[in-house]
Amino acid sequence: MDTFKSLTRENPNLLSRLLARPLALILVAFACGNALYFSASAATPLIQADAWYFLEHFIYKYIDGTLGFLDLFIQRGGGDHAQPLQKLVLLWHTRYFGMDFRIEGIVGTFAAIACFALVAFVLMKNESLDDRARLVQALALGMVFVCGLSLNSINIYTWPLVTLGFIILFVALLFAVLIASTSLGKRPIASMFLAFCVGMLCDEQSVVFAFSLIVGLALFGRGDRPQFLKTAASICMGIIISRMALWWISSQASVSSSAFEVGVDTSKLLSWPDILNAVIIPASDGVVHQEHFAKLGAHASAFKWLVAISGIVLNSWLVWTLFILRRRGSKDVRLVLATFLLLTCYVVTFGLVINRVGTFGWEYLHQPRYVFYYQLPFVSMFIILHYTQGERAKESRSILGRAFPIAVILGVGALQVALSREAWKMPPYLVAYWVGAASKMEEIRTNPDADVSKCPDIIDPCAYSREHRTETMEYLHDHRLNLYSESFQRRVGLRPISSHQR
Repeated sequence: MDTFKSLTRENPNLLSRLLARPLALILVAFACGNALYFSASAATPLIQADAWYFLEHFIYKYIDGTLGFLDLFIQRGGGDHAQPLQKLVLLWHTRYFGMDFRIEGIVGTFAAIACFALVAFVLMKNESLDDRARLVQALALGMVFVCGLSLNSINIYTWPLVTLGFIILFVALLFAVLIASTSLGKRPIASMFLAFCVGMLCDEQSVVFAFSLIVGLALFGRGDRPQFLKTAASICMGIIISRMALWWISSQASVSSSAFEVGVDTSKLLSWPDILNAVIIPASDGVVHQEHFAKLGAHASAFKWLVAISGIVLNSWLVWTLFILRRRGSKDVRLVLATFLLLTCYVVTFGLVINRVGTFGWEYLHQPRYVFYYQLPFVSMFIILHYTQGERAKESRSILGRAFPIAVILGVGALQVALSREAWKMPPYLVAYWVGAASKMEEIRTNPDADVSKCPDIIDPCAYSREHRTETMEYLHDHRLNLYSESFQRRVGLRPISSHQR
């Protein structure tokens, strides 16, 4: 003990130095383990939603041997996305796991971890030499994982196709990191090729990513102006070529490649005060998704506004901080990434407002599938905190200035723990739902006249014609897919037993 006291007197920042990496590892391990275990427990293993379409228009071709390369880019129509990476994952688990969609969820969660591992890699390469600053930076790095892998909206992990959306985010982040922090960004041909690949893999979302990255580079990139213009032009050219290629592929299947639906009525979107929903809903859901409000009873309304105000303050602070850093002439790859993620959230939200709200109303913005975009400002906040702590390490700071980052980390961390506790209450109810859905799938297969008026919402064939429904379910049965795969039954524990067979 005396030796330790002597060391701390001689090295006042020794404790900070010793705690930095272990604390970061604890936060990273908690976030990754929590997300993976929840995904394995809560991801819906049964075929659902879009997968029914791709069963008939993609898996059928794979099984009968007519599947071609262009089929990887098939989409249902305008407003849909070409998803080649997701289709490859679908093929893989159909081939080796009997079409177990829980595998998609786990793959998507690993992609999410890879996203924030990329961010962590950039942060670790730019750590401060000051031990006290390094402690806060280590905590900020851990909070990138905690917020990025948040269980704020459980549907991100219960619907495997949504979880696979992290694959797209990983491609986008890899693109941003390669362009902003390696020599590839200085090579026009390499930049154009990378942008083309992103365009082919991410479809119209690549336009969002390209725009966000170009703005980030313009504001905080370290290259000179001529170099930036070359890089920006190369990125734009790569995206344009990819859009032309996807247009040609879509035209071969007589499907629109446009992300925007023709004829959507947006005339009421700009009416006051409804237009404020475009800011309030994403800002609020990014902090606490609205699915949690119903559990608060009489206090729900007050809590809802508190969360909304917190989200707006967070986003306002981020924009203001980036503005100040730009005014100071700050140049750093971390600020490029923070800007990239923040703009990605904002532009995706803008696209949803233009493309979907006119058809489905403002409540559509609460869709859980978009929450992982709404949560990106939290990730941006901790990236900026990592940068500012390093820059201010040699400045004299007040006690309040030193305590504020720790208070933010503790407050956000406590919120994420509370949200995780709420999320973990759901898996037992989900298992009961899967049992009922499996029973209904077998019932409509064996009984063409089964009542389909109260089907679980994941069973799209209930809305098919009688002949179409029977044909689809018999196809699953005959080819031993999903519920009718023996390996699926052993892993998941679901059996094709309908209620009238019990």
